[in-house]
Amino acid sequence: MDPFEELERMALNAVAEYTLTSDAEPSHDEIERWQRLFRYSYSDAADQLRCNLARARITDEHWDLVRLEKEADGYDREAYEHSMQNGQSTCSQPNDQAPEAESSGRGNNAVYIFKLGGPLAEPRQIQTAAGLSSFPNLIKGFGEQGISSFCRVDTMAKRAIEEWLSREQVSYKPTFIRLSKARKELSSASSYPRLGQDSTLPQHRLSCGESFPAQDEYPVWYFFYGALADPVFLAGLFSVPEAGMTLLPATISGGVVKTWVGKYKALFNEPAEAVLQGSAFRVESREHEQELLFYETEKYEVVRCTITLSTGEAIQGCTQEANEPPWCT
Repeated sequence: MDPFEELERMALNAVAEYTLTSDAEPSHDEIERWQRLFRYSYSDAADQLRCNLARARITDEHWDLVRLEKEADGYDREAYEHSMQNGQSTCSQPNDQAPEAESSGRGNNAVYIFKLGGPLAEPRQIQTAAGLSSFPNLIKGFGEQGISSFCRVDTMAKRAIEEWLSREQVSYKPTFIRLSKARKELSSASSYPRLGQDSTLPQHRLSCGESFPAQDEYPVWYFFYGALADPVFLAGLFSVPEAGMTLLPATISGGVVKTWVGKYKALFNEPAEAVLQGSAFRVESREHEQELLFYETEKYEVVRCTITLSTGEAIQGCTQEANEPPWCT
């Protein structure tokens, strides 16, 4: 990197830090966050926070795309920028070693945001390179560098783009930002996965007359708790008027909400007959369900459940269960 460019970046970061806070010393909570994320000692974490002026700053649109996922992992913007500076980036470059998750079956369902640019600045160019059947839908981002265009690609399309660039011997380095998405894999032969039940057992195979939500069935009922049970929040997530958000008081059993990683409320499987209060909501389309899956991230899985309305009516629907160990209280 040009030394003058590096100095300029450090100066800009120093001005930004001075503007954002009048306290030169990092707080105890900030130091503990960096200890947890980067395995520093207390003094090393404090030193890293004080001397973090040379980090590469990300654009506003980059942070907007990854914010929900990274904050769920315990990062703030500064910690995320530090992780990228130290080789823990979520941006992939050609010939980089594939992340471990990508080589797994679950990673093959990963979704990426690809920033258009260089020889891949037009939808038709991306279609050709990635072998897509149609033009990708574009997403506009607004940030420090003006307006940028992005599109969503899956793991296969990402690999195809990287291989195309290699074959064409293009030196352009693409930017891929991995999006975290809750898993939804509903069995057509049994009730699996089902909250509070080992639905892989033979007695839980679907019999004639039984009805559970299918993988691509819409509309579909969902049980919500926490933020998703707030009609204002839900309207913002779906980008629709709040008047269209009809949530019905409801309960489910077979799960319990615990505090996860110190501050997040998450649903965990609980075979005991505990009853959980929340709301039922009818998701009308695949597009709205996709927004839910991206909101909850890959740390969650869609499971079937029986939702009991306040009227006593029982309906078959879905909810989202945490699929990682409950480091919680």
